[in-house]
Amino acid sequence: MKFNPDEALAVIKEFFKIGFWQLHPDNQPQGRDTELGLDGLFVSDCAIVWTKIVSDDQSRIDQFRNILKIVKKINEEVLRSEVMRRNRIMLSTSIAFGEFFSIKTEEHDHIRKNMIFGPAYIDAYTDNLDNLDPGLCRIVKKNLPELISSRLNSSPANDDLLAFVRQDEGRIYFYWNCRTSIEIETFKAKYRQARETKYQEMFEALSIHYR
Repeated sequence: MKFNPDEALAVIKEFFKIGFWQLHPDNQPQGRDTELGLDGLFVSDCAIVWTKIVSDDQSRIDQFRNILKIVKKINEEVLRSEVMRRNRIMLSTSIAFGEFFSIKTEEHDHIRKNMIFGPAYIDAYTDNLDNLDPGLCRIVKKNLPELISSRLNSSPANDDLLAFVRQDEGRIYFYWNCRTSIEIETFKAKYRQARETKYQEMFEALSIHYR
């Protein structure tokens, strides 16, 4: 925003466009499965996506898969976008469980309000600030339903999105960018190497006059 506002605006517009189409009604569950649909709120460079409340276990699992699916689709579209690639834009995503409300409020011609409330939003926001590297998606353990936790530990089939959810160093990550579960370890090694290279270059720049 400070150094190239035109390009920053192009990035924000592209982000909103990607979110608009990925959450479009044509891409949402139809008929009796509409309760499995997703809602979204996009503000500046932040997107909040949530699901409705369901009671049966299978619907909860399906909703979790839909959350993973939208995370994967939006991130993939960011990587495909010429605007995003030109600016090397990567998203960081946190998934949290718990109560969340988007509350309708009274408006008039001079004010528009989007009131959001709930501990799940705070948990996701806090996690996102906690050393979550660009491009990664992390699932908050707090309030993680036992049903979902058990399903993640039951060795899901390779073609199931749940197979790309893994625990790493005590935290849970969704490896949306991998095409097969075998690729996960390769990606983790390459990402770790990239992180180490970045900090090595920072160290070299700082210490060049002290050799």
